[in-house]
Amino acid sequence: MIFLSKYQDNPAPEPVKAGTSPFRSLDRTSCRIKKVFRRKNHSGKLTLFLANRGPEMGSTFMVGKSFKDLNIYNGAFEVCLEVHQISLKLPKYELYELGSQIRRSAQSIRANIVEGWGRRHYAADYAKFLVHAHASLLETISHLEMIMKLYQLDGIPELLMKLEKLGSQIFNYINYVRNNWKT
Repeated sequence: MIFLSKYQDNPAPEPVKAGTSPFRSLDRTSCRIKKVFRRKNHSGKLTLFLANRGPEMGSTFMVGKSFKDLNIYNGAFEVCLEVHQISLKLPKYELYELGSQIRRSAQSIRANIVEGWGRRHYAADYAKFLVHAHASLLETISHLEMIMKLYQLDGIPELLMKLEKLGSQIFNYINYVRNNWKT
């Protein structure tokens, strides 16, 4: 069983007894919740996770209390920061054209994931915003490929690989939401 979480370096989560979850409104069978896990973060604050079955056999999505617990959000945030740094290395005449456009497309990935999380109670809306995030990711890849051909900046091939990986994670998560998300 693989746990997707931003707390990779913490010890394994400990299971919580049935009936002790603060999520009283959730029905364990209708939401397909397999286990509820308790984990302390770096500051010692306790966080609860609900483990749902993921799209691949044996994998688990960790659905926390915040969009910040999603791996795709954390990946999008890191990519957004890297894209911003690379865009500032562009020549001055491109800084406000292509540079601005690539920064906005990278920020849109993260923003659409967050807005979709706000509508997660409606599976169709959630999936729609995840599709928008994936489309923004493809736009960012397209801009980076153009920058790579025109200006040969350092770090772009590695960033493209990260974006490809993030794209596959978002795509898998879209399929998971469409097929398994219970509201």
